[in-house]
Amino acid sequence: ARVIYSLANAKMLPAFLGKIHPKYGTPSNAVLLCGILSTFSCLLGKSALSWFVNASSFGVVIMYGMVVLSFIFLRKNAPDMVRPYKVAYPKFIGAMGVLVALFFFWLYTPLGPSPLIGIEWMLVIIWFIAGLICAAYAYSKYKHVTPQERELLLFGEEYADKKAS
Repeated sequence: ARVIYSLANAKMLPAFLGKIHPKYGTPSNAVLLCGILSTFSCLLGKSALSWFVNASSFGVVIMYGMVVLSFIFLRKNAPDMVRPYKVAYPKFIGAMGVLVALFFFWLYTPLGPSPLIGIEWMLVIIWFIAGLICAAYAYSKYKHVTPQERELLLFGEEYADKKAS
């Protein structure tokens, strides 16, 4: 729910998903969306729940791989970027991260020991298409937002102040 809230706050998803509850300070609409999706997925039965878990686990592997590649890319292309957490031996850590991501990716492929079945691949493809639709929507609706404004929306003023100093 917090990721959905952050993306909505950064004008990458519809703004109603970025609404904060006035009393509790939680992203209420994003929490409701996650709750509704979770409730209905559980009502589909044990087999469907297994499909969702397996397909989303594969999605987590892809996301982990993208994070590792971002880590490497940013180390190379933005060496002066503000980094609150220092990593010892970043080249080694990045290389090991890529190897781990590739290993876990292999586990889900047809060549691995526990491949996804057809319906799970279909779910992965549907989620990928949904992501492309969201990206196209965000690009068309919010293309006027500058990278600096998006960075401020995503990370807040403290980050912008640290970066400026």
